[in-house]
Amino acid sequence: HGQVPTGSVWKDSVCDPSVESGPAKCWRCAPPRYVFDLRFAVSFFVFLWNNAFNVALGQMLIAMAVGLWFFLDKEAKGKTFVVGKAIKTVFRYHLGTVAFGSFIIAVIQFIRYLMKYFEKQAGAQKNRVMVLVLKVLQCCIWCFEKCVKFLNKNAYIQTALMGTNFCTSAKKAFHLILRNILRFGTMAVLGNVIYGIGFVCITVGTTTLGYLFMRA
Repeated sequence: HGQVPTGSVWKDSVCDPSVESGPAKCWRCAPPRYVFDLRFAVSFFVFLWNNAFNVALGQMLIAMAVGLWFFLDKEAKGKTFVVGKAIKTVFRYHLGTVAFGSFIIAVIQFIRYLMKYFEKQAGAQKNRVMVLVLKVLQCCIWCFEKCVKFLNKNAYIQTALMGTNFCTSAKKAFHLILRNILRFGTMAVLGNVIYGIGFVCITVGTTTLGYLFMRA
């Protein structure tokens, strides 16, 4: 099986590269099937921003609902529908915070994917040194992205509790993390352990139920 060429048509025995008009007679004269131009870059960035915005909106809604519930009177807990109030407050006052925080994440992700594209181009040119350099850059950007995501999540919590803008909330969250770095690290480790236990239990339980259902 031959590999499909990059152009839009197969190679022809009759090919005149000097002809600028008319349909391409050779795959060397035809444009590539997939063109990574400005339109693709904008569309891909919008996709990343939309994805990050949805994640950030969910984090903000959870933080707002939990904050409203926590500060309710004991008599009102269980009787007041805090989720609706949280949705109303977030969509009325804090959509800009969510959009700005998710925009930062989208920019970082776009740069990381751009480095991945450059890595593939360098690999196609057999440039191993550049491939290695770009892999290291991707690793550094990935670590930076994880740190910014963690900071953003705590900034959304600060916004939900204090009602401040994104920059002020991020600054307060950063200082709070620095003052309690050991506590945050312990909670992160415990959270990952609990998540892993839950993942294993759900997987084993689903597999067992499926096996019993098939045997029945």
